[in-house]
Amino acid sequence: MKLFSHIIFVALVLYLLAGCIQNPAEYQEYVIQSTQQVIKNPECTCLICTNSTGSWFKDVFVVNDLSDGSCFFKQNCSRSFIYYYLMEDDFNYVKDFGVGQGSSYAEFEESNLRCNLAENYALRILYSKYRAPMYDSNVFFDTSEADTVECMLEKGVIPIYVMYSAGTYVQDDWIGEFVDQSEVKGAPVFISPEAFFTKDLAENVTRQIDAIYDNCEIEEIEGDVCEEYDEFGDCKKYETVYERGCKVAIFPIQNSDEEFFEAIDSIDKETINDKVSLVMLNLDINKQNYECDAGYALAEIMNRSRYVLNRYRKPSFLIFSIDPSCSSSADRIYGTLYTSIPVMRTVGIIGAIYSQYSDFSGNPFNRGENAYSTKDSDMWFKLCKYYNSPPYKKEPIIYQSDGVNITSVCDYASVHGIDAIETAALDRFDSEKVGEDAIDDYDMCISEIDFGDIEEIAEKWSKWDDYRVSATDDDCAYGYPDVEIMAERCSLSRHLLRALYKFDMMPQSCDEWYDFEKEVNDAGVIDLEIINPDRDFETELGRVAFLYALKKDNEAIYYQVINSIGNYERAEHSGRISISKNSLYKICEPSARSAYDSTPCKVLKHYKEYRDECDMNDLIDWIKKH
Repeated sequence: MKLFSHIIFVALVLYLLAGCIQNPAEYQEYVIQSTQQVIKNPECTCLICTNSTGSWFKDVFVVNDLSDGSCFFKQNCSRSFIYYYLMEDDFNYVKDFGVGQGSSYAEFEESNLRCNLAENYALRILYSKYRAPMYDSNVFFDTSEADTVECMLEKGVIPIYVMYSAGTYVQDDWIGEFVDQSEVKGAPVFISPEAFFTKDLAENVTRQIDAIYDNCEIEEIEGDVCEEYDEFGDCKKYETVYERGCKVAIFPIQNSDEEFFEAIDSIDKETINDKVSLVMLNLDINKQNYECDAGYALAEIMNRSRYVLNRYRKPSFLIFSIDPSCSSSADRIYGTLYTSIPVMRTVGIIGAIYSQYSDFSGNPFNRGENAYSTKDSDMWFKLCKYYNSPPYKKEPIIYQSDGVNITSVCDYASVHGIDAIETAALDRFDSEKVGEDAIDDYDMCISEIDFGDIEEIAEKWSKWDDYRVSATDDDCAYGYPDVEIMAERCSLSRHLLRALYKFDMMPQSCDEWYDFEKEVNDAGVIDLEIINPDRDFETELGRVAFLYALKKDNEAIYYQVINSIGNYERAEHSGRISISKNSLYKICEPSARSAYDSTPCKVLKHYKEYRDECDMNDLIDWIKKH
């Protein structure tokens, strides 16, 4: 018996997608004229990768993987090119349609352990508001972001970075350093500037695109496959078989097709043609717009991808989620997604990531709302194992370049192995993590995020040395994976979040933290302009951490402190707490009159101990044991 049958759905999609390309304004009608546009000798594009360094000498001495290799979109990808490309080097291959989960490396790893270690795209959001996100070498300690990227690539996983500031900081002043210090410039990594940008942000987003592209340092390398011969039969032009360097993706607003294409068209055409490699698509399957019908929703998003191909000749990548209003239909939605992979591939969608493994309040990929989480879902992981297990063949990324009509011309490497899913076959899979032996040999890739200088506390709180904090392996893993996931999602210190978690103070959303930063900035307590990778941001963030803990513990005292800092002289005469900006931590001392409360200092003492004693490698060892 077939649990998920794709036949009717495929027929519907092919009907919708066959024929004339729609104008964006006509998209909502979901009707396409049935007159086909027949293209003679249509061109195919493929996503080809290599684990080769590009040097036969180096290949002899290194363990070959994507950390030394590259991936790029090859136009005019004919059968003969694929044949010679694969024959040229054993390290060469055509990338398959891949899946992933979450918006952080920590989420990816948790879900990957339940998918037979077979997920091959990892989404990493660079979240910040009103300022640049923290990322540099002063931020990452035991495991740098560069090490995490390399760790992912060594497993054949392609990272996708997406910048998001809700339009509050669409600047390029930090991007060059990020590309350089995370060491992605020569790697097969996609980087997207501001997500959900509108036409009003076109100028800023263009500068971000330029900054990414200029720092990625694209290098083209010719191979032995001849593309053009001269009149004497000698090779005049060789095919480009390697293209090293990170790639630019763009993430326009997704509210409607009109706004989506208007945003892209607001970017200079030459910039799109020459510098952009991928267009991000975002789909939130909900009751209001789709009646929880995944076929209906996917038909819309695939038609959008097809139009992107036709208009810009760019492939797409899908980030999707399920609204809680459709939670009862989640299993069926997952099934429809997986059985739709062959069709998605034909319209230029190269992969899909479900954006939420665990709860994420304020999830930008779900219209700012919490989505249905796959953490407690059996079906997603059964399907993931099914798709990535023999004898089922994954879909190689080869598609028709122009997107005009759906034909089988570019299907020469596809076997459509997952058009339908048999119940009996699915039942042989579970949703549990891989066995101990596999986990022991597995390298987990989690970003080590930490910042915030709190030395002022140690200097000014007399009981600092008397207050003891435990930092055993269990203490250092307290709150995992929620703490590590939140740290990556929000670009916050995992050690600080663990301390706040210990006192039940951890932010419920990224916006809660960043809006607080703006609040204390507006009060004159900190300077947001200093919280920048190029400046002394550590002390400013230490103040933010202290005041955040103070407000969570006792709002009345917090507002007295804020007011007294802003009106220091008047506070001296009014009898209110008198604390200057440079002596904030006196609040923990009895001399602060009735306002004495040491809880914020205790929180930060935990933070300091976690920071000093909790090593990322020890955390990974703890995860593997548990």
